Amino acid sequence: MDEQPYLHNELSGDVGGPVVQAGHIHGDVVMPATAPPISPEQAELRRRLDARARRILDAEDAEREAAARRQERFLRATHLRKWVSMVVMLASLFAAIVSTSALGDVFALLFGLVGLGAWFSNVRILKRHDWKR
Repeated sequence: MDEQPYLHNELSGDVGGPVVQAGHIHGDVVMPATAPPISPEQAELRRRLDARARRILDAEDAEREAAARRQERFLRATHLRKWVSMVVMLASLFAAIVSTSALGDVFALLFGLVGLGAWFSNVRILKRHDWKR
């Protein structure tokens, strides 16, 4: 008698569906892909978890949009403050030129220094924002 050759089939790991181990197949093999049935409680829990996840993601999106709007308003205000400080510096320069008293010169110098400090501060904020982009 002829001895049959030694055959060994092994399946390891997690299997989530039907499995076929075959040497030869003659004809069609049909395996329906069906999900395991879930109870109504599990379906309701899954629906509620999905709805909660959507609410959380929507809230995060809304917070990001609000932060972007706040940042845009802040940058617009910073641009405006930069130009206002420039006007203050020019007005103080004009006041120093046309001033006839020493007190007027001192006030013009103080306003000029305040305007210069504000201008540098606003430019620094705008540059820092441009570098982050």
